[in-house]
Amino acid sequence: MLRRLVGVASLAAGGVALSNVTNAFDALRAPVEWSVAGGKARWRWPAGSPLINRDAAAAFDALRGTHTVFLGNSVTRHVVIALHWLLGARIPHDSARPGRHALPEAESSIWAAHGAASAELDARGRVASDECKHGQRGLSAPRAVVNCCVARRRAGNASTVLTYAFTATPSEPVARATLKAWAGAQNCAPELAPDFVVIGLTDVKSTSEAQNLAALAARAAKAHPRLRRTYFFLVTALHKKKATRDALQKHEAAAVAAGGGRVVVVPVSMSTLRGVAAGALQHDKGNSYHYADAGRVFEGQMLLNAFALAKKAVCRDDGAWRMRETSAHNCDWVFEAPAERCSAQGRDGRPAADP
Repeated sequence: MLRRLVGVASLAAGGVALSNVTNAFDALRAPVEWSVAGGKARWRWPAGSPLINRDAAAAFDALRGTHTVFLGNSVTRHVVIALHWLLGARIPHDSARPGRHALPEAESSIWAAHGAASAELDARGRVASDECKHGQRGLSAPRAVVNCCVARRRAGNASTVLTYAFTATPSEPVARATLKAWAGAQNCAPELAPDFVVIGLTDVKSTSEAQNLAALAARAAKAHPRLRRTYFFLVTALHKKKATRDALQKHEAAAVAAGGGRVVVVPVSMSTLRGVAAGALQHDKGNSYHYADAGRVFEGQMLLNAFALAKKAVCRDDGAWRMRETSAHNCDWVFEAPAERCSAQGRDGRPAADP
């Protein structure tokens, strides 16, 4: 059964006062430092940062029991592929050779280019369920995401569900259309309530798109109470060829300002700019957006950290985190109806003894 995150926060425009949920994500904004040594590019989190690079087991812990929906262009698809390979320990989790195709294409029959897919993966990145069709090319994102098959997908206690839908570039118009469809009543929209929604931004020139998407996410949550427990992560545009520092800085600042509550901004624009400047990141030949090296892994690790911070924020601010599973740790198992099946937890996140 999907373990639904329970918290007291609402979406930014939802009107419910937040305690310190928003502050929990401040660590994502700290700049990283890049280096190249021994032919491998690495990034270093700031001193004292809670952010870490997760290996396969830790990556699965961050995703276990959750359903994550990804909306974006091929750059977002590449991050889904990176996460898939991280789960299977088939790529390094903290480095890559600059400019090399260090990340092979994962299960291309599933994550089809310019397509849509939904897959349930086990702890080793193997496909555990093929409930929804894979490799659908040319399927519009609203139809690919807002449909009964995806809405009814549930991760088990030993799996995670990843759903991806291609938006084209720029991604924002299709992402807006998807959220508008989500706020409606057709195609099981009221039942669609994943734990996490990741939207990859691409329009560096716009300073309002993140705010527009945050407002639409709030609109969908207002229409469907189940969705009010979902976290929306807006990933800022990665550095692309010929992008200026000023444009990226303004884009990232505007996006950060739009975040709040359960709309969380994952800023990667300036970090990838520094990676390119340091020679640690290189774009694919003939493509202004793509990375085949540490750029994909870095964004995947940023998202895993954001997911983990979301779970911790829920634990800290929800006074009713309860569970019966003795294997639970750090509030990783939080249920929508805790009173029916759970024993009280201590405030530090450690499982309490059964009564």
